[in-house]
Amino acid sequence: MKNKILLLTIALCCIAITSKSQVRADSTETVTDIDGNVYKTVKIGTQVWTTSNLQTLRLNDGTPIPNVKDNTLWTGIKAPAFCTYENDEKITSDNRLMYIGNGALYNAYTINSNKLAPTGWHIPSYEEWITLMEFLGSNEEAYIKITQEKNGFFVTKAGIRAGGGKFMFGNTSCYWWSSTSMSNEYNIGFYLSEKIGNIISTLSHNDYGYSVRLLKNSESDNQAQKEIPKTESDINPETVKDIDGNVYTTVKLGTQTWMVENIKTTKYRNGDLIETSKKPTTDLTKVVNPKYQWAYDANEANVAIYGRLYTWFAATDSRNIAPVGWHVPSRWEWQLMKYYLQANSFQNDTSDWEGNNSFAKSISATTNWNSSTKKGSVGNTDFPEKRNATGFTALPGGYRLHFGNNKYGPGAFNNVGLQANWWTTSEQKLVHKTAYKTDTNVENAYQFYISNDGVTLVQDSPSKKSGLSVRCIKD
Repeated sequence: MKNKILLLTIALCCIAITSKSQVRADSTETVTDIDGNVYKTVKIGTQVWTTSNLQTLRLNDGTPIPNVKDNTLWTGIKAPAFCTYENDEKITSDNRLMYIGNGALYNAYTINSNKLAPTGWHIPSYEEWITLMEFLGSNEEAYIKITQEKNGFFVTKAGIRAGGGKFMFGNTSCYWWSSTSMSNEYNIGFYLSEKIGNIISTLSHNDYGYSVRLLKNSESDNQAQKEIPKTESDINPETVKDIDGNVYTTVKLGTQTWMVENIKTTKYRNGDLIETSKKPTTDLTKVVNPKYQWAYDANEANVAIYGRLYTWFAATDSRNIAPVGWHVPSRWEWQLMKYYLQANSFQNDTSDWEGNNSFAKSISATTNWNSSTKKGSVGNTDFPEKRNATGFTALPGGYRLHFGNNKYGPGAFNNVGLQANWWTTSEQKLVHKTAYKTDTNVENAYQFYISNDGVTLVQDSPSKKSGLSVRCIKD
C-alpha cells in the first residue's frame, strides 16, 4: 500500500448558507507562528481558519524542522521534515521561509508531533474538516465558496510531494493534512481539485508532503487539553443495554467504539413505542415521514439474529433509538471506520485498487452469509485469517422495500443472507437549479452496505422510507 494515495470522494451534504455574513473574509484577527510569519484569518460558521498555508521552519518548541530536498532521503525519513514545491524557496537572513508559491509541504510525522501550531491554534481534525464542508454546502457549492477570492480562504494552491519524492499537481490542486492519524503509517488529508471541482478526503502515507491550515481553538478544545484522559475501561465498555433490556457487546476500532449487534429496540430512549405498520407489507409510497420498525419478514425469530429494520425517520427521530451515550452514526463516521480498516491492513489483498478496499470480510460474521465463489468476497471462505478479523460481526439482515407494484410485491423484505444494510443520519440533498427556480430533493439518505459477493463497504442512498438495520456508535 506504500506510495499509494487512497482517494474516496466525499459527496457533501447540501446545507445552504443563508447569510453572506456567515463567511467573514474581513476578519482583522491574525496569528503569528514561532518564526514570526503572520497569517490572516477568516470566520466560517463557528470556525476561524487561517487564510494561507503554514510556512514555519520550526516546531513550536523551537526545534528546527529539517528541509529535505533529496527524494530518497525524503521517502526514507520517519521524523518531521518539510520541503517546498519543486524545492522552489527562499530562506531569509532571519531564517524565515519566503516561498513564492504557497507555504511549506510537511510530512505527516511533523503533523503527528503535535508541535506545529502556535498556542491557541491547532491542525484541524477529520471531523473539523467535515464540519467546515457540511456548513458550506454541496461539493460543488463548497468548492466555489472556498475558492472565491473575496472569501480569502482556499485561494492559494500548491502541489504535493508524493511517495518517492515526486512533486505533483502544481497550482491546480492542493492537499492539506488533518491531525487525524489512522496508524503509524497513514494520516487523513483533504484534497481540493481544480480539475474535478470538489473536495476529496484522502488516506495517505505519512511520507507525503502536504500543506497545512490552522484552526483556532474553541473553549472546548482548551478545556480538553486540561482534562485527564479517560481510561480504556471508560472508553470501551464490554456491554451496553437499550431501553428494552437488550444487551449489546462492543468493539473498538481505532478511536471509535461500535456495537457488535444491530439495534433491536421497539422503543425510543424516552419509552415511547416505535410503531410498526398494520400489515408488514404495507406500501409506504404515499405515507409522509413513516416512523416504523419491523422484524424481517414479520418473523420475531429473526430479531435475535439480525436486529430490527427501521425507516430513516425512526432511526433519526429526536427521541433516539440508541441507548444513552450512543448514537446512530453519520456517513462521516462510517467513512472514518473505512479509513481505519484500510490503514491497518484489514484488506484481503492490496495488489490493485479493488484490493485496497477489500476489507468487507474483516467486518463480516463467519456464519449466515450465502456462499460466493468471488475471490475475497464475504461469502467466500478464502483468506481465513481475515474473516471477521475486527470482531464487528456484520450479519446479512436484508432490508425492506418501501414501495408497491414491483416484482417483489408491495413492501417486500429482501436479501436476508445476501446483504447487510445500515442507515446513517446523513441525508442526500440533490439540488437542481434552472433559470427560474431551485429545487432541493431530500427524499433519500445515505446507507452503507456489504454483500455476500462483495469485497468492500459500499455507500448508497435509498429512500428514507426503506427499512434498514442500524448499528450504533459510542458518543
